[in-house]
Amino acid sequence: MGNSGLAQARFRLAIILASPWGGGLLRNARLLARLIAAHAWPGIGRVEVVIGLLADAGYDMAAEMRACRMIGNAVSIRPFRWLEMEAEAARLIYPPDTVPDIAPNVWIPDDGARQFRDADAWIYFSDHSRGIVPWLRPTAVFCADLLPRRVGRLVDVSASEHALQALAVTMTGWRRARCVFATTPSTLADVISYAGVRPDRAIYVPLQTEPPVAAANGHPPTIGAVPGILWVTNSAFHKNHRNAVHALQAYIAAGGALDVTVAGVGSMLLDPSGGSDHPGARALAEAPEVLARCQFAGHAPDPAFFRLMA
Repeated sequence: MGNSGLAQARFRLAIILASPWGGGLLRNARLLARLIAAHAWPGIGRVEVVIGLLADAGYDMAAEMRACRMIGNAVSIRPFRWLEMEAEAARLIYPPDTVPDIAPNVWIPDDGARQFRDADAWIYFSDHSRGIVPWLRPTAVFCADLLPRRVGRLVDVSASEHALQALAVTMTGWRRARCVFATTPSTLADVISYAGVRPDRAIYVPLQTEPPVAAANGHPPTIGAVPGILWVTNSAFHKNHRNAVHALQAYIAAGGALDVTVAGVGSMLLDPSGGSDHPGARALAEAPEVLARCQFAGHAPDPAFFRLMA
């Protein structure tokens, strides 16, 4: 008797956003979920993707659920909270090999009952400040960057010893993952030489995704028809907005004539017209020739963002 009447086996993947990073990496998570759920994978078949978001991080869960429904019924949102547990107690509940000896406590992504153990595998968008997370399923760590190595100010001076210890413990946890994938060559080098991940477990994966054709190309622009500079940024100080403004000043002084569209999560804080005291807003206020060329798109929704990128 054939198996045509049997339901197709499903593989469930959890993409866990460990920090309240906001829209930038959440957009990356949705695009990654779309890419994974859109294909049947050899030896696996179709994959169901669950995106885990911190429940107390200010996400609009209803809006995110609607966004996932637009992707398809194979992608869903699940809120969770961090549960800190003493390692000794955790070993009574979880397999001993998932709870390392190095830390007195561990952090469990608690979704109310399952701790994402109903997923077959995890992709963990890493957090620099949490302790070790027991990998209750085979796990890959997504490392967008290791900013504490590049920007020392990210470690709070008033609690630097604690912050450095937490960072060290976190990276120790990364070494226990099946792999850590980095999106730039410099981050890949940091994963190996700074975080101490074995080279054979560190993988370079450029972040390259394609938007839905309808969203990106509903009214496709003619290349070169509306020339301009697209500045995708956010409000974090390590983006060095002041130096970017200085570069635009040099560009204009050299005869550059293109206008600038500023986009990204929190990027409206760079607009001084609303009274913002952000260093980037102050830099633009001090460079009126640059400010006159700027328009602020803010955190554009996906279809508008895709049109900007196109």
